[in-house]
Amino acid sequence: MGKFLTVYWMNVICLLFSVVHTACFVWFPDTPRWHLLHGREKAARRSLVFYRGPHYDVDDEIKLITVGIEESKATALSGWKAFSTRPARKALIITVTLMTMQQVTGVNATTFYASKLFEEAGAFDAHVASIVVAAVEVVAAVVSMGLVDRLGRRVLLMISAVSMAICTGTMGFYFYFKDFKGEDLSSISGIPVLVVSVYMFTFSIGFGPVIWVILGEIFPDSVKGTASGVAAGVGWFFSFVVTKFYPTFSESLGEYTCYWTFFALCILSCFYIGIFLPETKGKTLDEIQADM
Repeated sequence: MGKFLTVYWMNVICLLFSVVHTACFVWFPDTPRWHLLHGREKAARRSLVFYRGPHYDVDDEIKLITVGIEESKATALSGWKAFSTRPARKALIITVTLMTMQQVTGVNATTFYASKLFEEAGAFDAHVASIVVAAVEVVAAVVSMGLVDRLGRRVLLMISAVSMAICTGTMGFYFYFKDFKGEDLSSISGIPVLVVSVYMFTFSIGFGPVIWVILGEIFPDSVKGTASGVAAGVGWFFSFVVTKFYPTFSESLGEYTCYWTFFALCILSCFYIGIFLPETKGKTLDEIQADM
């Protein structure tokens, strides 16, 4: 839309999406666990039937959630004291690190400066190229929904990190030869579009959505609200930092240096996920807390 509309009308259109989202989502019930935490068993059953389907026998799951809540309450601490437990501290460290990695591996530099990036690379119409990249991102988000419960969170994140590393490393070499060496790369000017599209695809099947899935799964009830807010806040802080300072660093150090930095951070992220992140696929909240 940004190619054809003014900034004003583009924001009006974006506002309409928020209105539609609110109008649709307001009818969704709260989670069964939340209802049971507040002693509303009938509402929890209705919620579970809504999410599982009318032919699902909810009794066993209601009992399982109830037992988990009772066990959590028996050992629960209130306020910031809740972070004194090992599972809560470990979950906070993992999620803050993941949210930071999500932002410092190059996604915002690639997204917000896509038009400028393609112009500098000498590719075809920069706005059209940005639209192509965004379309790839949408398709990838749909693909991710089908993979996250098949491959698991850790595997999908590691695949995403390795692929992003390959893409950012390739972009680094492209700008190294173009800007530092001063070579004419007009014959392969489509490479940035292809590489950035692959980067956004793999980001959008892993680092984009899956880290938010983990954020909703890994915390115990006593700290979930506060901890999720802290982790998300750290993530958006680094989003601001990258968006703000990427142009300055790219001008002073060169595009290739920035992309090789993103490459190194992608590799570091892959090792961190492989070593420290527990798999949460197919596990209840209580099983996840036991693992932590």
